Amino acid sequence: MKETIILDEVLRNCIQELIDCAALELLRCLESNPNDMYIPYMMNDALEYYFILTDCTAIGELKTDFPLGTTVETVQFSNRNGLIIRRPDETILTLQYHECRSVRRLYQYHMIGHFWREGQEQWRQLVYIIGTMYDKLHYIGEEACNAEEKQLIPLITFAPFRYWSPIHEDLDDFYTDTEEGFCLMEALTAEAQDRAYLALLQQYRQKPDQKMTEFLAHALIEPGRKALYHVIWQKLYSASSCYPVRDYGIVLNTKIAAERKKAADVLYRKGFTGKYPCFRQGTVQVVAAEEHPYTVFGLEYDDFTFRIQFMVSHSCNPENVWNAGFFEGNGTVIHSLYALENMI
Repeated sequence: MKETIILDEVLRNCIQELIDCAALELLRCLESNPNDMYIPYMMNDALEYYFILTDCTAIGELKTDFPLGTTVETVQFSNRNGLIIRRPDETILTLQYHECRSVRRLYQYHMIGHFWREGQEQWRQLVYIIGTMYDKLHYIGEEACNAEEKQLIPLITFAPFRYWSPIHEDLDDFYTDTEEGFCLMEALTAEAQDRAYLALLQQYRQKPDQKMTEFLAHALIEPGRKALYHVIWQKLYSASSCYPVRDYGIVLNTKIAAERKKAADVLYRKGFTGKYPCFRQGTVQVVAAEEHPYTVFGLEYDDFTFRIQFMVSHSCNPENVWNAGFFEGNGTVIHSLYALENMI
């Protein structure tokens, strides 16, 4: 954990940035000090970064909306720091506090799986995770990323890769294409010794239009791309593994460990072998993916809890590649997602 005392002007600029993005939240956390005010700055599956206004008093109407046009200014009281937040309707909220601290925690993320779209979840999971790396670098800076992450991040700027968006929106609105992204995919493909996809990349370089983008994107789900997928997954795993897992305290940590054991026991009873999170029975492979709440529960949605989903694939090939059965053809029969209660 990195904790830093924040200067008032830095805080003001960050709050104004959050307002301009329609993302400002002012929260009390009852399980912590109820007199403190929390301001989430960037919260995702790899990072928790937020501000704490210690011993904070709010004067005025503490609304939840801060529309565009809201302004922030710093003030100094006799013995306290202060912020004045002025909405366009002239509603004023004054925050008086002792000091502002920023808290930044970096976490492992390679077991994370959020599935908002069906089909080709194996690629959508990677696109989501590398997009999360990109956000860390873009919003927080290089100190939030290790060298392995920096090497992988340009992949999100390669259009056929990000074609497999994990959300319902097109990711082209969030990322632009770069030569660095193309060269990285080319290097990864060479490392996977995938000559067929290398040839397609050369065609794409000559004609990088939408039709070729979709053609190369759909080529990623062919059986011949399993080696390429595995190369990217292994690098992602290595980049993530140097960070700590989320620590919720002994009570919730114990519950999470029990949920993982329960999942493994269910699969063992069904005849699977392996070790969490990867299991196999004959031609069926199961990989567990998790959703994690934030460690500061006052910053999380009320109904969000730890959750396990199973990526289940069926392939005639026994090679040790995670989610091998998600690639079309070559003996593949099914690929789908199951929650734990559906496996019992």
